[in-house]
Amino acid sequence: MTGQMKTSCAGISRLFFGAFMKKLPFFIGLCSFLAVACTAGKNEFGWYTDFETAKKAAQSQKKNIVLFVSSFQDFEGSSSAVQMLTHSPAFTDAVKNSYVCVHFDFAKADNSIEENDSTAKEKKRIRARQADIKAQFAVADSYAVQYTPTALITTAEGYYVGRADFNYGRADAEEYATTLEAQKEAVRMVNEQVQAIQRASGVKKVQAIDALYTSTPQNVRSPLTSLVHAVPRIDKKNESGLVSAYLCEAAYLDAYERLKTSGCTEAADIYEKAAADERLLPADRQRLYYAAAHTLAMNGGNSE
Repeated sequence: MTGQMKTSCAGISRLFFGAFMKKLPFFIGLCSFLAVACTAGKNEFGWYTDFETAKKAAQSQKKNIVLFVSSFQDFEGSSSAVQMLTHSPAFTDAVKNSYVCVHFDFAKADNSIEENDSTAKEKKRIRARQADIKAQFAVADSYAVQYTPTALITTAEGYYVGRADFNYGRADAEEYATTLEAQKEAVRMVNEQVQAIQRASGVKKVQAIDALYTSTPQNVRSPLTSLVHAVPRIDKKNESGLVSAYLCEAAYLDAYERLKTSGCTEAADIYEKAAADERLLPADRQRLYYAAAHTLAMNGGNSE
């Protein structure tokens, strides 16, 4: 097992509790109050608003993805740049040969409140918009978006590449496109790792998954969940020596998602069930039991 994977298994509180608690207020605020008109395909400004649709487009067109997130919490002085970037074709035209552009706009905070006198049709529309915004925020959360505006780059599969360090003090689409171009080498390296996974089989595939996973920052590994779950299925005889570690990682990722949607007791159940797997090494089993206890302690040991 790689040193990075050992660190990952040991870093329970940092990744799955500390990071979650930092993001929690933003998560609650957006899911409670925000609404945005989300439709499959592109909006009138040439940006996708549905991430799954954008990924399909990127894969079919052999492009990468730039995800831009803005909200009512955009930092001071960025409004003109955000407006230029998202409401004109200048930027999307400048990068269209290499990127599919996605925009999550969390700025309209008052359109998702369901009033008592709302009509049935209006309530249905509002609930649909609330579902859309929750789906968008789940994506933003998986990339650890904690402030806006922010832009990040992913592969066509949605695997994290890096942040695009835009200068929001200027409203220059060409400069933004140049900023993305500066990430060209990082984009190439991650895509080569993805291609290695796609080409390989058996133990070599597991090793390729491990290379991508351990090189991805801890707080943006959620989009790799399906690959994490694939490791024990691919390496049934544990020839890589990584099965136990990835059983742990799968439990951490699943519990984190359950913690957001259900609560501490349900998240702890995931750890406890995972700890019963006979393929686990004793140290990894102990980590999962510790994680279960730690999670319950967050809620005082009470069920919700």
